[in-house]
Amino acid sequence: MAKITCVSCNSNSAKRQCPTLGGMICSLCCGSKRNSSIQCSAECPNNPFGVNNYDEWLKLDGSWGHKCIGYVAAHCAHSESSFKNELRNYVFFEDNVDEYILSDAAPLLMHAKLFWEPFRDVMSLADLWEHDGWRGLNNDERTMMAFKRKTYPVILELQEKINDTAMRCIDLLDPEKKPFTVYDRSMAARFGRFSRSLNMVCRFPYYFRVGPTGIELQHELTESFREEMETRSNAQGISIRDYLSMHFVEACRLVYTMGMKRRERLLDSLDMSEWKAVYKMNILRDEIEKVLSMKPEFEQEKSEMPGVLEYSWVRRGESKKLERKMPAFYQHSNESSGVGSLGRLRLCTDTLEVIAFGSQKFKFARKTIEKYLGSCITFQAETENDLKEELRRRLNNPNKQSSDFDMNGGMGREDEIPPDIQAQVMRNYHEQHYRQFLDIPVPMLENKTPRQAAKSKSLRPKLLDLMKLHIHGIEKQNQENPFLNLDIDWVLDEMGLEELKSSHRKQ
Repeated sequence: MAKITCVSCNSNSAKRQCPTLGGMICSLCCGSKRNSSIQCSAECPNNPFGVNNYDEWLKLDGSWGHKCIGYVAAHCAHSESSFKNELRNYVFFEDNVDEYILSDAAPLLMHAKLFWEPFRDVMSLADLWEHDGWRGLNNDERTMMAFKRKTYPVILELQEKINDTAMRCIDLLDPEKKPFTVYDRSMAARFGRFSRSLNMVCRFPYYFRVGPTGIELQHELTESFREEMETRSNAQGISIRDYLSMHFVEACRLVYTMGMKRRERLLDSLDMSEWKAVYKMNILRDEIEKVLSMKPEFEQEKSEMPGVLEYSWVRRGESKKLERKMPAFYQHSNESSGVGSLGRLRLCTDTLEVIAFGSQKFKFARKTIEKYLGSCITFQAETENDLKEELRRRLNNPNKQSSDFDMNGGMGREDEIPPDIQAQVMRNYHEQHYRQFLDIPVPMLENKTPRQAAKSKSLRPKLLDLMKLHIHGIEKQNQENPFLNLDIDWVLDEMGLEELKSSHRKQ
């Protein structure tokens, strides 16, 4: 076989075409030229850092990572128990240190051992390895090391997905908010537009990578988290980014703790009780049934309990009065937009039961039924079933199978409703909600309506943040339920927020 001369070193072992040098090149030069002033182009098929070679980059990252683990293990001897104890220092969820969570912290521990923690006086392990000539690393892995050691913290906001690998993002710590491209298939699959995270990024020639780890940052917590970081960094006379570089695990734990406290506050504020009042019937059940049949809010349903008549109680007729006292987004302006539920009625042999979810509905229901039936019924007992603890258990164990709550009384039968029908109901609800949302005062917007805030130069930034939160939530719902396909671009059109529309960056 004829030997081919390398256009770079004139050896007779050239095997690859190099677009950058315009000829055949040997494997050694192909690797080494990336560390010299001659850089491979972004489209070079032999460049693992190029835009079209992401799978090759993943392979390189794997081999580099494996060698790093070996180097750390050789210089930091640990028993299995001491290694696990050290992993605990890098776990964000301090109250959860099972095997899975501990293994998830390992990449951050390796990064800290290589680049953050001092080794032999002031040197890091990476400094020691470099002093030793990067023994054991090939040219590509040495290049990888040069990039990785410059990893820095960010508050990442995903602006748009380019494809299943690439995303356009901004760093909220960057005053100019310059967008940059991040390659990460896992992140692209899991997160929607305007998702935020406290993360670390590594800059490569043509894109960024996230990691070794990070934590999602809720929109509602972003401002308070930034303020706390600013207070702490000012106390040390350094920038927020420098503070995060030195206290990244601590900052991630703060995000987690803030999220848990916020969830607890929300749960505590919820009216999550199912109430039931029992009345003795002083007249025949048939007479009670005749009264109910004349009231438009009572719709008789098939009962699964023998000998029991069961009714749905909707906000219609006189019961429509409750509508004005409810939060605007729970109101139904007309019959075509649907009829809100109030609760249920059961007529047993000699008792009547009123069942409602939430104290507001229950108090209204009791007052109304006592007005309708007067001396025909006598109050006997009232019970409350607080469902907050069950909801807490479900949130703390998201993988645990459990029935869905019916927010209008007891456990629901959602699994009996076809997914496409559920989706249509949700779409109708969202359309109605957002038609009202446009003209309802919002505390975050200084009690101006979104439509008014869109015309205010001072309130428009707050409105943008608010709508990012809405879009993030909607896209998350679409991801969880492919039948939904919710879209509020028409709402953005109403407010003139073209820059937030999903189609804006694609044009």
